Amino acid sequence: MAPIDQQSVSAPVSVPPKRSADWPAFAQRLASVLGALQEDQYLVVSLKGTDRYVQFAAQGHWGLRAECVSNEYLSGPERLDERQLARLRDLGWHDPTGSAPESTPECDPDGSPNHFVEWPAKTALVGLADLAVTTLVDVLGVAHPGFLEYKAFDSQEQTLVFDELGLRRVAPPTGADVVADLEHRLLATVRETTGLGSLEYDDDRDIGFVHGRIGVLTSLVGNPVRVRLRALMLTDLEGAPALLERLNHFNAGLGSMHLFFHRGAVRAVSDVPAWPFVPEHVERALEEFCQICDALNDLLQAEFGGDSLVNEETPSVTRH
Repeated sequence: MAPIDQQSVSAPVSVPPKRSADWPAFAQRLASVLGALQEDQYLVVSLKGTDRYVQFAAQGHWGLRAECVSNEYLSGPERLDERQLARLRDLGWHDPTGSAPESTPECDPDGSPNHFVEWPAKTALVGLADLAVTTLVDVLGVAHPGFLEYKAFDSQEQTLVFDELGLRRVAPPTGADVVADLEHRLLATVRETTGLGSLEYDDDRDIGFVHGRIGVLTSLVGNPVRVRLRALMLTDLEGAPALLERLNHFNAGLGSMHLFFHRGAVRAVSDVPAWPFVPEHVERALEEFCQICDALNDLLQAEFGGDSLVNEETPSVTRH
């Protein structure tokens, strides 16, 4: 952490702070490091103790992509106000093109959920370094380069070291550290969404609760890690062709959510990206998943019978 009152460093600023005399030298060092980045290498420069950052991705023939964190990844007092957003536009940053799920490389290859700018190859990188410094000072409220830290890595997640930046390097977390942190964040988010503060992980590392007439489980799965939402809906059913056809009909309009029949029961599953972990994304996905599954449970029971996990509907535990 910074060796001074952190609140004075990380709080949003209403007017651009006075620039330290150490920024020009840092901008020169940053430009040198940006010039050393090879294709598929990445540099993230952030304000200590916050989620505020600028980051750079080397793209070979296509130059460099630079991004400044957007409100998609900020919460509470760290969120950017209208003055800061206007300043980003004045500096030439493009507005985010969508949310994190909408602006993935597959869905939006030319956009980003962050503010972004493309820097052509063979263009003087001192200009990009100056843009980053101005953004750090005027928008993200960094008073001095000493309040910054960095991490750098390649597409294989191999750590890169740039001591010439003069910044503290963030040690890469171990795999166990990442999972433990994500599990902690997921549990806190599910507790907040459901209002059930006593929820815990079971022996299978699932968080379970009842919503309406269905049972819901949430957990972390896979690599890259995802939040998996699962629902147990109707039971004691036979896999009649009409039921399977009805499930396929629903699946055609459910996007990433999927209904299926297994061992005499109708079940549902949906995955949500867990890295970076954005509680608001998980909360919205969980609320929508529960509401859709509960409604479809009633529709399917009216058509095909079967038993619900809960015979008498329990009060909704997710917020509307």
